[in-house]
Amino acid sequence: MMKLRMIFIVIIIFLLGFIVRIGNIDFPSPDKSLYYDDGGLQYFQESDSYYNYRLTRNLLDHGYLGDKIIDGKPWDLHSYYPPGVPVDYPPLLSYITIGFYYILNFVTSMSLKEACLWLPTIMGPLAAVIGFLFSRRLNGEFGVL
Repeated sequence: MMKLRMIFIVIIIFLLGFIVRIGNIDFPSPDKSLYYDDGGLQYFQESDSYYNYRLTRNLLDHGYLGDKIIDGKPWDLHSYYPPGVPVDYPPLLSYITIGFYYILNFVTSMSLKEACLWLPTIMGPLAAVIGFLFSRRLNGEFGVL
């Protein structure tokens, strides 16, 4: 009974997080040109998403996060234009995004940008579920509620 209740709570947490985030996928607006690009995709909601998208695109296209290899290190030539900077960004988010992109493309055809738009709708609720399970382990069954 306790295990069934915990599974029910985890499902509720995930669904609530998913429903809240899915509302941003098709943003209702009388003037969609403000929120959507020419291809019909919604703009990212923060600038870090564009940076991460660009690094992920680089990793997918040529195997390293930067735009170019200079002195044996990948360099991001767009961040501090014109000189650029060496990329010292941990690649975990890019690897997760590429994995998510490949998984989605097993069942549907989707661009990397579309996968980047869908990723928060999955990762946010998963983070909430992990937080619940971690807190439950520390504080007991009802300590997290």
